[in-house]
Amino acid sequence: MTLMSGTAIAQLLPILMSPVVTRLYSPAEIGVYTVFMAFTSGIATIAAWRYDLAIVLPKQDRDARALVRLAMILGAFTCLGIGVILFVVAEQVSDVMGMPELEGLLAFSGLTAWATSQAAILNYWSNRQKSYRLMSTTRIGLSATMQGAQVGLGIAGVGTSALIVSTFLGQMYASIRLYFANRKEIFGRPRSSMKAMARAHRKLPLLNGPTALMDAARLQGTTVLIGAFFSAGAIGQYGQAWKLLQGPAALINSSLSQVFFQKMAVTPPGGMLPLVRRAVVRSAAIGAVPFGLIFLLAPPLFPVIFGSRWALAGEIGAALVPWLYVNFVTSPLSMLFIVARRQGVVFWFGWVFTAAPLLLLWFYHEDILLTVRWLSWMMAILLCVYVGLALRVARDYDHSSDSPS
Repeated sequence: MTLMSGTAIAQLLPILMSPVVTRLYSPAEIGVYTVFMAFTSGIATIAAWRYDLAIVLPKQDRDARALVRLAMILGAFTCLGIGVILFVVAEQVSDVMGMPELEGLLAFSGLTAWATSQAAILNYWSNRQKSYRLMSTTRIGLSATMQGAQVGLGIAGVGTSALIVSTFLGQMYASIRLYFANRKEIFGRPRSSMKAMARAHRKLPLLNGPTALMDAARLQGTTVLIGAFFSAGAIGQYGQAWKLLQGPAALINSSLSQVFFQKMAVTPPGGMLPLVRRAVVRSAAIGAVPFGLIFLLAPPLFPVIFGSRWALAGEIGAALVPWLYVNFVTSPLSMLFIVARRQGVVFWFGWVFTAAPLLLLWFYHEDILLTVRWLSWMMAILLCVYVGLALRVARDYDHSSDSPS
């Protein structure tokens, strides 16, 4: 309950400030920021080579401490390396995207991704320690820092750079807060060998790592292709609709997923299928009414609340509902494949799930609204297949003689 209430407050702040932010920044400025964040989020997703996901799994804290350190070191070097590469190719990327402003900003995506990845790693440790109050208040502080900086710098007329600086400041706040709250427990006590822990959990970078890359290619590649085939203004409309509608759902289910992950990690064979079924039914019930209302009300309300230039975002928001609703239902299930040591199932499914939207956008991009509608329904159908795979993996886990150690 503490984590859920903090998540709700953290998500409420940007929603409340959105009518101000959308009047301070143009669709084109938010479009450039959306593309920047596509690169940043993609880097942050793979920065720790997925070893961050293993932090909650070991029975002993000394093993988890080694994983925290390993993830932090890998995250720093990965973000530095990719940041340098983006600095070198920034001009070419901005030319392809048709966004000259992006050239001077892209190099900072590595630094922002580093701050994001460090906060995520320390958040997994806090979840292991059941420090839900710390996690909750940190999310509120992160959100407040970002929104305050966006409004303040927006009033000063800084433009797209203000959005990027605000994101960096928010993630740095979260990283510093979680670091000082946990530093004695993580760095002041004995730990296992990082090399031994890297070997013990090598399936995460080998199997879940490519899956994470595919996830990043799908989500961030979709954003980049929309920006390349349409315009900065169009991707700004799409990005604003996605953020306002998917953001609350993602944060709520992220909080529940972390608790659900911890439950799955200690669930013996025989109890996994009922747990997974409850998660699916719960998420479907929670999301049905809100997403139904979004479908009906987003088109008329967006221009009223956010300004007349955001009318297209309302239409796009309604078009995204099938995808976002089924995605909301499936969000807690991703951790199942890690606990059951069946990452291979997600790996092969991920190829289809990644290729489908990118191919659709590559071959069909005449009208952004119609394109998003086709994209949304296709992704919803594929996610229903994913639910079926999760139920099958849970059933197989229950029939096994031993749970993963």
